[in-house]
Amino acid sequence: MKKINPLIVIGFFIFNGFEFFSGNEFIKEKCKIEKISFSQPNIIDKGKNSLIKLAEISRYPWEIGKPMLPVFKNISAFPFGTQVNNVKVTFSDYFEKDNLKQIRPAPESEISYEKIVGYPEQRFTYIIGMGLKGKEHIIYLLIYLCPVNYHPKNNFIYCFGS
Repeated sequence: MKKINPLIVIGFFIFNGFEFFSGNEFIKEKCKIEKISFSQPNIIDKGKNSLIKLAEISRYPWEIGKPMLPVFKNISAFPFGTQVNNVKVTFSDYFEKDNLKQIRPAPESEISYEKIVGYPEQRFTYIIGMGLKGKEHIIYLLIYLCPVNYHPKNNFIYCFGS
């Protein structure tokens, strides 16, 4: 399988690293940048519809009444007390694939494809939480990336690979 060199850059600012002066105190700020590449999507014919597979993704979360698309999950852990102030995801390029069968719907659901302009509406979401890693308290950042965007009215997908 030919591997495209798509790149997704995840950046977020964390108070914990670079120091700068704010009022009467020093605040440490750190920026973490992570680059992620995806291979070219494989479109699998499933009879009435298609399923999109990416080599790096085995997760297909679903929402009733929506198409099933691959979602990449990224988890970062930080020392307890870290404050995540900003999360930014940049998709550097994309390509289109057209002439598809409709994308497979979530299990046990019907889809009104006419009502969907583009799915998913957001290319990424994130959750900030806390928990334990061994016996240490940590802050975690969970980012969900959607590298495929489906447009059923025009019968094509955008593949955000880099």
